[in-house]
Amino acid sequence: MRLLFSMLILGILAFGSRKARADDLAFLTVSTDKETYFVLEPIRVRIRFGIEVEVSKTGLIQLFRRRLDLPVQVTAPWVEELSGAVLAMNQKKLSSSDPSVLGMVLNDGQSLALRIGDQQKDNNIYHVFEVERTYLVDEAGVLEVPGSSLRFAFATSFEEDFLSDRVPVDRHDRNVEGAPHSVRVQELPIRGRPVDFSGAVGQFSVEARVGKAEVIAGESLKLQVTFSGTGNFGHFQAPDLSDLRGFHVYGKIEEYGQNELQVTYDLAPLSGDVEEIPSIPFYYFDPDPPGTYRVVNSLPLPLLVQGPTSADEVETLPPVELKSLVPGETDIFGLKAVAMGPGQDRVKRGVVEADEELSGFFLAFVVFTPWLLWLGFLSGRRAFGHYRGDPESVRARRAIAAFRARVHRSGFDLCDGFAEFLSARLRFRAPAVIDPNLRERLSAVGISTELSNRAASMMETLVGCRYGSGISPAAAPEVESLVKELELAFQTMEEEEVSKS
Repeated sequence: MRLLFSMLILGILAFGSRKARADDLAFLTVSTDKETYFVLEPIRVRIRFGIEVEVSKTGLIQLFRRRLDLPVQVTAPWVEELSGAVLAMNQKKLSSSDPSVLGMVLNDGQSLALRIGDQQKDNNIYHVFEVERTYLVDEAGVLEVPGSSLRFAFATSFEEDFLSDRVPVDRHDRNVEGAPHSVRVQELPIRGRPVDFSGAVGQFSVEARVGKAEVIAGESLKLQVTFSGTGNFGHFQAPDLSDLRGFHVYGKIEEYGQNELQVTYDLAPLSGDVEEIPSIPFYYFDPDPPGTYRVVNSLPLPLLVQGPTSADEVETLPPVELKSLVPGETDIFGLKAVAMGPGQDRVKRGVVEADEELSGFFLAFVVFTPWLLWLGFLSGRRAFGHYRGDPESVRARRAIAAFRARVHRSGFDLCDGFAEFLSARLRFRAPAVIDPNLRERLSAVGISTELSNRAASMMETLVGCRYGSGISPAAAPEVESLVKELELAFQTMEEEEVSKS
């Protein structure tokens, strides 16, 4: 009896010891790099959790049917929609092929956590993992980050079943709570703010490249400017360049990558006196202490432009001074005058006067003809280039190029692609062409009645299929053929208009 009582006491003590140890098996914290941020400054919020080394290595039990590298569940409903903030465009990328990246469950979906090493805490050593999100706040105030929780199960003893799988003998479920976190967000300083500041906050660099270094005045060229660094990409405007001296700016295209923005500007030099694309300044706010506005400039790019110089710099030729005839120098002398009959003197003098008038005309012809020829050539180029440089024409060229490149790709939406092509050619927004008046609109710009009818019918068919049984990939060749006919018709009308101008 005494032995049985002793064993009971030891069991109770062992259970209490195991429970106390279980309470120290894991931890979870929510943190940021600092306590105070500026408006639109990226805020990295980290959910960091640790699991005691021995439990992490051998004691964790799978929570779900699908086996996970790290069988834990972190609950943080605010991760995707944090009140008062928006997710930044550039998030930290994790790759499942990285051995330090493990699969786990975040809220109700599978996610990835980064193993960041070991940490000693209260005489225990933990394997530590991290989930990170970056946010932006556009108003000053306090950003509250709610608490989170970590759920996992473990056992201290396992058995093998007939399939040689480990079966826990003493399963224990644990839920660890993490405290909420808050940061203060302050306004950007007004003092020292540049006039051209467009909202960029972070650290940036800028690099510019030009597609070709030799062009003709008025010819379009592509200037590619890349803004790189760590900052609030997607929440600031790239430089406009509309006042770039010596150039006309048709427009720009923006493409975002990981921690970079690439802007392609469509430019045209206005005259032959342009020798370079000047440096492009980019103003931003650097939030690192003490917090200040900075500017970074791209390098100027040499450019050779063929063509006349600016009108205000063209030098005019000096007037020609006509001197009187000097015998022996500018006139033939020593010849006797020939007697002329009545009327002959008038004919002779008429020839001389005609010669003098011809000489003046010839002089003007020699001086001005090269310039007139150049201006005529440039005018013709500009008339033809109207369709190349006009933003709507650029949009049309890109629409047809995009359609041709994607029409046979899997998943390409024929309805959207056809609508975008027609809207670009008709200079409307895409939804505007999906209406009963498409036939009339095409006819109004000069497309034949037969082709207008076919295009309108095709648009109706594609829209009907989208909301019915879906668009069959077999329709792609027919749509592609129709787009080719329409594009040929539009190009023919453009060429005729250019020839008239």
